[in-house]
Amino acid sequence: MIARKRLDIGWRDLAFGIRSCFWPKAEDVDGFYSEESLECLSVRSGFDLFLTALSLPPGSEVLVSALTIPDIPRILRKHGLVPIPVDLDFTTAAPNAASLRRAISPGTKAILVAHLFGSRMPMDPILEVAREHGLPVWEDCAQAFAGRSFAGDPGSDVRMFSFGPIKTATALGGGVLFVKDVRLRERMVEIQREWPCQSRIGYLKKVITFGLFKALLAPVPYSIVFRLFRWLGGSEDAVITRFARSFQGDEFFFRIRHRPCLALRSLMKHRIRTWEASRLEKRSRAGRDFRNAIPGELCFGGSAAAHTFWLFPIVCEAPEQWRQRLLQAGFDAARSSTSLMPVAPPPERPEIGAEVVTKAWGGLLYLPVSPEMKEEERLRLAEAVTHLAREERERPVFTEGEASGE
Repeated sequence: MIARKRLDIGWRDLAFGIRSCFWPKAEDVDGFYSEESLECLSVRSGFDLFLTALSLPPGSEVLVSALTIPDIPRILRKHGLVPIPVDLDFTTAAPNAASLRRAISPGTKAILVAHLFGSRMPMDPILEVAREHGLPVWEDCAQAFAGRSFAGDPGSDVRMFSFGPIKTATALGGGVLFVKDVRLRERMVEIQREWPCQSRIGYLKKVITFGLFKALLAPVPYSIVFRLFRWLGGSEDAVITRFARSFQGDEFFFRIRHRPCLALRSLMKHRIRTWEASRLEKRSRAGRDFRNAIPGELCFGGSAAAHTFWLFPIVCEAPEQWRQRLLQAGFDAARSSTSLMPVAPPPERPEIGAEVVTKAWGGLLYLPVSPEMKEEERLRLAEAVTHLAREERERPVFTEGEASGE
C-alpha cells in the first residue's frame, strides 16, 4: 500500500531533535532567519499573537482565501473579526483580483491569502488591489515552504511559514512569521514573553512518537497497519488525519498560546539550515510529470506557475467511489489528507459566495504522489486515475467559465 503522505524528516533530523531536548544549546538558534522573523509554537500561535498585537476594531472584515484551515477563521472570530471568503481560480488555486474587489466593503481592514497545496501564487495582483483600497496584506505560506530562497513577498505586511508535522522540512511543530512593522513585531515579542513555554518533555514525546509514525509509513508496515484497521472496522482515514494535526481536543487557545521550547526552535533552524533544494526539485518534477499524465481538468491548482506539489488534489464527481477503487489498486487516496475547509460567508454578507471552492470541495480527493514512489508505481496510479476519468466522462466537474470563478 502506497501511503498518502510521507513525513518530510530524516532519521538524523529526528536524532538532532532528541539531542536538543536533552542538551539544548542557545547557539543553535542564533541568527534565526532574519531580523524580521519571529519563531512561534505554530502558525496558529503566531497568527493569534499577531492579531493580539494589532488589535483591530471588533467587527472588522478580513478577506480570506475561501479554502483554508478552519482554525484561521476561528482565530479571526476570537478577536472579534469577520472572515469574508474570496473564491479561488480552480486551475491555479489562487484568488483572482475580480473576486477580491467584489468582496471588499467599507468594513474591510485586511486581505489574507493562502498559497495552497505547494503552489505559490503571484502576489502582484493581490498587492495592487490592496494598494487601491489602502489594505494590508497577510500572506499564509504554510504550504509553500521552498527553503531560504522563498520568504514570501516583501510587499506583504506579514508572511507566515509552518513547520508542523506534515509540512515540508517539518520540525514536528513550530512556525516563523516575518513581520514588516518593527513596532508591531516588538509588541508581539513582548506579548509572547508572557506566555508559558512549551514543555520540553512534551516535545520529546512528540519527536519519538512521530519517529515511530515515520517507520510505519514505509510500504510494507503501512500495508499491515492498513489491513488491520480494515479488519477491525475502523476508519484509517480519520485516524491518520487526526494524528497528523498539532492541536487537538479542548482548550484550543490555551494550547496555542505557548512559546516554543529551545529544542523546537533548534530543530526548526536545523531543518532550514540543512534543507537541500534538490529534494524539492525532485518532488516538483514528480508532481509535474504526474499532472501531465492524467486529464488536466482534474487537477485543483495544477496549472499554478510555481508549484512544488506538497499535496496532489484532484476533483471528481464521485470521490468516495474513486477512493475505494484506488485503495483496491494499492494506493491510499484520501478525502481528508489535510484539515483544509471552505470558509462560509457571514449571514450579513449573503451576496458573498465561493462557488468554485464549494463545488470543488464536494469532489476533492488527495492522491499519494511523491518522489519516493517508484516511476512504475506513479505510472500505474496515473493509468488508474485516467481510467476512472474516462468512466466519468459524461461531464467534467468544471466548465471553462466556472473554473475561472467568473
